[in-house]
Amino acid sequence: MNLQFISPQKLRIEVEPLQSVFALSLLQGMAPTAMLGKVMAFTVSFSLCAQPLGQILYGALFDTFPFQTAGIFFGSGLCILLLGGYSKGVFLQLSKARNKNP
Repeated sequence: MNLQFISPQKLRIEVEPLQSVFALSLLQGMAPTAMLGKVMAFTVSFSLCAQPLGQILYGALFDTFPFQTAGIFFGSGLCILLLGGYSKGVFLQLSKARNKNP
């Protein structure tokens, strides 16, 4: 039996688009039809502007702590989990408000 190790980088590349598709679908469903283009343009622009900031942060962390790769990945994963938990609460509140006022 040939078991291959799936690297975190490969897993992120394969799973991240799925999360993005779900988040964008939810956002499109919640946005008013007349504002959909503006909401999506803002979302894409914000995402594209955030990527270089994340790369700068990761670069600084890896330069400062060159032998702490696992710790940096663990810390970033923890931040993602905390942000996801917070976002879940925000989206639940938005969903309840939307269902209350259709």
